Amino acid sequence: MCISFGLIFCTKNEILSTKAACPFSKRRRRVMKKMTRRRITALFMAVLMVVGILPLSMLTGIFSSKVAAATKTYSFDATALTTEKDKETISGKVADDYVTVFGTVQKRVKKDTVTVIATELAKSAAGGYEFTVTGTATAKIVISSTGGSNESQFTLIDAKGDAVASKDGKSVISVTGTTGTEVNYELEAGTYKMVSAKEFTSRGVRVISFDITETTSGTRPPRADWAEVAAPTLGDVKVNGGKITVPYTMSVGYDGADELVVSMKDSKGNVVKTETVAATGTSGEVVFAPEISDEYTFVAVASRKDCEDKTCEAKKVAFELPLATPVISSVTSKGDGKIEVVWSAVKEASSYNVYVDGNKVDSTKETSYTVSGLTVGNEYSFAVEAVRETPAGISSKSEVKKGTATADAQRAWGYVNYGNGASDSNAAYTGDLNEDGQVTLRSGSLNKEGKFDSKSSNNGKIVPASFDGLNFYYTAVPVTQNFTLRAKVSVKQWMYTNGQEGFGIMATDMLGGSGWNNSYMAIASKVEYYWNEELSKVTTDTTKTKVSQTFGIGSQEKSGITKDNIEKIKANDTATIKSDFSSKMYPLEQRYPSSGNLVGNYCLKDPSKPLSDVLDNCITEMYLTIQKNNTGYFVTYESVDGSYSMTKKYYDPSALSKIDEENVYVGFFTSRFAEATFSDVSFSTSDPANDPPAEEKPIEELVTNASFNSKSATGTSEYEFGFTANCDGTLTIRDSEGNDIVTDAPIAANTAAKPATTTLNIGKNTFSYVFTPNADYIPEKDMVMSSYEAIEGTFTVTYRTYGVEGQSLYVAPGKYGVGIKDDPMSIYDAVKYVQPGQTIVLMEGTYYLDKTVKIERGVNGTADLPIQMVADPEASSRPVLDFQQKCAGMVLAGDYWYFQGFDVTNSADKQKGIQLSGKHCTMDNINTYHNGNTGLQISRYLTTDEYDMWPAYDLILNCTSYGNADAGFEDADGFAAKLTCGEGNVFDGCISYCNSDDGWDLYAKPATGSIGVVTIRNCIAYGNGKLSDGSGEAAGDMNGFKLGGSNGKVPTPHVVLNCIALNNGACGFTDNGNGGALTIMNCTSVANGKYAKKSNFTFYRSSSDSMYMGLVSVDDTDSDKFVGKMLNSIYFNSKKYYRIAGMIPTVMANGNKKGDVVSNPSGISGMFISTNNTIDTNKSLDSQIRNADGTINVKGLYETTGEYATMGAHFGAANQIIKVSVNTNVKEDETKTEETSSSQETTKATETTTKETQAPTKATEATTKETQAPTEATTEAAGQKLILNANNMKAETIKSSIYADGFKINASSDDGTVTVDGNTKSYNGKSFKQRIKLGGAGTTAKRSIEFKTAGASTVTVYAISSTKDKERKLQLIDKNGKTVATSATIGGTSLVTVTFNIKEAGEYYIASTSGGINVYYVEVSNGIALTGSTEAPTTEPTQAPTEAPTEEPTQAPTEAPTEEPTTQAPTEAPTTKPTQAPTVAPTTESTQAATEQETTKTAGSTTAPTQAPTVKPSQADSTVSADVKKPEVGADEEKITNSQVETVSSDTAASAKTPEVAADETKTGDASHMMMYVIIFISALAVFAGSAVVSKRRRVK
Repeated sequence: MCISFGLIFCTKNEILSTKAACPFSKRRRRVMKKMTRRRITALFMAVLMVVGILPLSMLTGIFSSKVAAATKTYSFDATALTTEKDKETISGKVADDYVTVFGTVQKRVKKDTVTVIATELAKSAAGGYEFTVTGTATAKIVISSTGGSNESQFTLIDAKGDAVASKDGKSVISVTGTTGTEVNYELEAGTYKMVSAKEFTSRGVRVISFDITETTSGTRPPRADWAEVAAPTLGDVKVNGGKITVPYTMSVGYDGADELVVSMKDSKGNVVKTETVAATGTSGEVVFAPEISDEYTFVAVASRKDCEDKTCEAKKVAFELPLATPVISSVTSKGDGKIEVVWSAVKEASSYNVYVDGNKVDSTKETSYTVSGLTVGNEYSFAVEAVRETPAGISSKSEVKKGTATADAQRAWGYVNYGNGASDSNAAYTGDLNEDGQVTLRSGSLNKEGKFDSKSSNNGKIVPASFDGLNFYYTAVPVTQNFTLRAKVSVKQWMYTNGQEGFGIMATDMLGGSGWNNSYMAIASKVEYYWNEELSKVTTDTTKTKVSQTFGIGSQEKSGITKDNIEKIKANDTATIKSDFSSKMYPLEQRYPSSGNLVGNYCLKDPSKPLSDVLDNCITEMYLTIQKNNTGYFVTYESVDGSYSMTKKYYDPSALSKIDEENVYVGFFTSRFAEATFSDVSFSTSDPANDPPAEEKPIEELVTNASFNSKSATGTSEYEFGFTANCDGTLTIRDSEGNDIVTDAPIAANTAAKPATTTLNIGKNTFSYVFTPNADYIPEKDMVMSSYEAIEGTFTVTYRTYGVEGQSLYVAPGKYGVGIKDDPMSIYDAVKYVQPGQTIVLMEGTYYLDKTVKIERGVNGTADLPIQMVADPEASSRPVLDFQQKCAGMVLAGDYWYFQGFDVTNSADKQKGIQLSGKHCTMDNINTYHNGNTGLQISRYLTTDEYDMWPAYDLILNCTSYGNADAGFEDADGFAAKLTCGEGNVFDGCISYCNSDDGWDLYAKPATGSIGVVTIRNCIAYGNGKLSDGSGEAAGDMNGFKLGGSNGKVPTPHVVLNCIALNNGACGFTDNGNGGALTIMNCTSVANGKYAKKSNFTFYRSSSDSMYMGLVSVDDTDSDKFVGKMLNSIYFNSKKYYRIAGMIPTVMANGNKKGDVVSNPSGISGMFISTNNTIDTNKSLDSQIRNADGTINVKGLYETTGEYATMGAHFGAANQIIKVSVNTNVKEDETKTEETSSSQETTKATETTTKETQAPTKATEATTKETQAPTEATTEAAGQKLILNANNMKAETIKSSIYADGFKINASSDDGTVTVDGNTKSYNGKSFKQRIKLGGAGTTAKRSIEFKTAGASTVTVYAISSTKDKERKLQLIDKNGKTVATSATIGGTSLVTVTFNIKEAGEYYIASTSGGINVYYVEVSNGIALTGSTEAPTTEPTQAPTEAPTEEPTQAPTEAPTEEPTTQAPTEAPTTKPTQAPTVAPTTESTQAATEQETTKTAGSTTAPTQAPTVKPSQADSTVSADVKKPEVGADEEKITNSQVETVSSDTAASAKTPEVAADETKTGDASHMMMYVIIFISALAVFAGSAVVSKRRRVK
């Protein structure tokens, strides 16, 4: 055999020569033997090579015909199910898809709850659980009866229908009571069903749980031959009311079809509906509900993968749609014994019969009828029925409506709910103006108490710049008539969410539909305007005070929509909306411009977030009027007592005849969350010919405004002017000596212009300017500028430098020095005067700020010399910028900045934590939390900025954003790049969790158009939709990654790579209406949508060119949806999971079920490294799932492995380490480059307003940085605000007195300890995670909180009794131990506020009078900080300033520069350049986003990286070095073509590459193994063949 096999490798010449020489010569035989031995040896070695590298399991398979048995348990527990009601039917598969539900199986709940206790199987085997055993199995099933004394019978039947005996020999098990009874079975291969005994017809049986443990032996037997499987057949098709039942016979399952599809076709042959059967069985029925009458044909098609379909004979049936019952919408007296009845149209009705008092009076083809000849004063009953001619049919009669015949005519009123976000289930109206004289409208669902709350769902929204959604009680008025509608409006309730709620009266020319219309409203809603305080009047002057009212009262005009452009506008055509559509608001209630909310009876979504600036006596009643006359439309508001009224006049009587040319619709509305009653209604119409003539429209004046918008302070000499005006004109700028810088530069209205550049001198540079409006400029029709005279003025720019290029500027809380470490400066000055290449070092502490930290446009670094703002690398804690809920956080409009290592928190309601508006910026390791709106958002700086000015090429790296929430829980996202951001913005390695709205929001709208492509990679969205304390649940949109908006009208091809969405309230990943070609790769989505019943992946509105690769859907709530191309993914649809394997794209349409059915990935053994989710959102996620270098490490949670390792997201931390230097050797005389002026313009003059500089020092240095006041005065400084927050203290048991945040905690180990431990509470807008436990009655020596006041002071304490059922009191003790005040009783169920008013300076103590009290917060308004050697470590700084520093310093350095520095130059920074332009989106050649240059990245939270090289190397001894991570940029990228997809691997969270399998992870799938074996075997044969070639060559030689 070997010789014969060896001959295969002989050459043709060898064989021929062998034949010729036969019989062989001795020499040739020796040669042949030698050749054969070599070849046998080579073959043997090749076999050994193969065997040597085969895994043991494969060798076992090769040398043994029997495969080792495998055991797996499939479990089901009904008590783990959820439901909203009893007897909810379940279907599909359970127990990891091993068991199929068939027939009727219902969830049963505990009485008076919705807690599931069992599933109930229908009686007589009409429903149950089916499963197939392929080897052997044991089954443990826990059952019960349907009630306490009821008897139920359970049986397990096989495929033949025979009962299977349990282990104790029972075939039918009888049970009573609801306590579980365990039944055990031992089963052979076959199909089984759990059912209620067929012969027992009294009731069903309940299954509580089951465990089926299957032991397989070898592979499953081959499926039955498809050729032998009978084709499907259909039985007699039956019509029952509005449904058609189609019975079928077909074997579906392992030995039959994969699925059976029954199609319904109309008489034209069009497929109207299909139903799919996938459950194992041989027969059944499907039900259809056609929408119209027709003859329908039914066909069933059975299919099996890789086999030809089998089709049945078609069946036909005639169907008559049951006529719906008409609904009478109004019964209105028309006067003189006539009553008009109006009803809803009925589908397929050809006419309607009208009944009066039960008697048919007439028929009509219309949907209204006027009954005449009635007796005035009598009440009548009316009903209507629908009639169809073909096929003949008559509906049921409508519900009876009554009406009274009157001598005078009544108006006909209708009701409609429509438009943007409208939901009929969340809207209602009660009452009738004709019968009751009033009507109440409501938008928003109510709780059991009839109130709006955080669980309420909205109806519609008021969107001034777009289309509204609302419910509307209206009457139609012919456009040929004038009218007046006036009503008293009583506010029942409203709830603030995001300013889109409202109510009022409206006139419009479009009824129903999309919500786009022309309209006039007298509305209570969000109102904004400008107020001239000097004249006490509304103004168009945008330099005056801007008033923004959460709920004001105004007049809104929407105009510009016509029949010609409405379709484009409805399609959200951005260009048409910008050019044609207009929306304006004018305030009607102008008496209270200082109040943010004028309207009372409001509800709060979150009681801990009260509305601000509420009017003392809120308005709850008012009169509103809309009048159409010959002049136009007049909108009027009146106070209910008649003391105040305001009318806004609009001078176009034809304004509301542009869409509907026949009627104007006028009436009352509510929207979103509002409920109001409209009473005392008066309505009248008139003939325009009889009304007064039109008033002449006055010419309106627009106040002329022109100003510079460039920075007023700078640290660089080269300066570019920025200028804007609200009219066209020309600008001339001159320097202080009268020299022209620019002459007659053209300025376009409302456009950001850059008319000139100049070089500044040190100090103040004053420029004069002249702006001359164009004399012929008209802002809009019937409007002129208030003045066309030239505007002259001056503009001053301060040029000041601190240090030199490359030098570090130190900043500290409450400090106003020169920027060296020993004399740090304010953050406000630093961001104004920093130079390119400098680093602003934020020293540790909490910066209590009450003004926005703004980096003006033009305060720029460069690509080579970026500006940095970083945390102090020597600090032990992170700097925190706390804006005290007073203002927006940071607004960053500079370019080429690098930010690292600090926190931003507590911005005001509706104000963002960080708004990034510059270009080429990096935010590295920045945390934003508990802000009043989005934590970090990329969007434009000025509303006049066009696309080229939008922020672009910004990198958000390893940042975390959490707990951000606006008062309405509607708008606050973790991260956003939305509305107005340009190209190339990237989020990398970021975590967004527990924000009230979305994790990421990339929303765009037609008014501004598409945004640039955003790349999100290596990121996590977790638990968004409610805060970590549970508040705000289901109030916002709640998505993990929301990638667009506006129904496909503003598409952008965003890219999401290697991300995880977990436990978000709505979708994990969603297009949200983005019609772009999205790229979603290697993303995992787990258990999302539980609040909103949404899916893990929702991409059905995106482009068909979208690409989905490596996706994994786990524990889904609803069906995933895709449009585009998919490969190598697992998704969920219709209660099944499907796997599309391989790298060939599969085209997906919405609703497709393509691929192989698999189990829920969470139940697939070995798919994930871990599914044990231990993440605690009450603790920092950074501490749980980040590495020390800031990259993400989920420790294997939902990271795939084995054959699935190319799917889903993976995280790692392989990044290069570089060194960064920060120069600290800068002296004060080196820093200032200006002389000190006599004007004393320095912000140090304000330092007495902040706590850090007011500690009373007496010639000794304070022991903490915050109390290093630069004074040796012996007199005490003025007091400061002291705040003790339990969150900032170290969790410990205090046994001896310590100092904390200017307070002293007195404790003793002798029965007087004080404990600081974890406890979560929210109160008065603050969130607490720790408490101070005063364990019992206190004294001046123990269990007390000591503080010192500078004079009269108010002390505020948040406290609670430590025992729920015991009330206790706090006492205020003076230094002599005397109790000077005692609080009211403090309960143990909720936090309360205790206030002590102290009249004089002194030392005081807060303590309990008896028993334990827990303290969370103490504030002393006029205190003096206590310090000592036992200062307690805090996580945040210890003192809060009472005022933020002024923006301008009041003691400027002199304008003359000082001498050159005499000490060494700053240290040399690394030469790594910053990230300039991360790539935008994958192309057809690349699906990964990468930065153009290397990106610097931190090694930890205290690193201060420097991206710019300094001028000279430093020789200073005090240089501090810190390690910084730099992400690697992969050279290889994934490529997707029509024929193949190549993948590259990466395990780093910051890598630009899409993760796949790490180099040391081996694929274990059978296909990949077999391919390897084939390759090795071929290689072995090649070795053998090679030996033949060598032998031949030797013979030739």
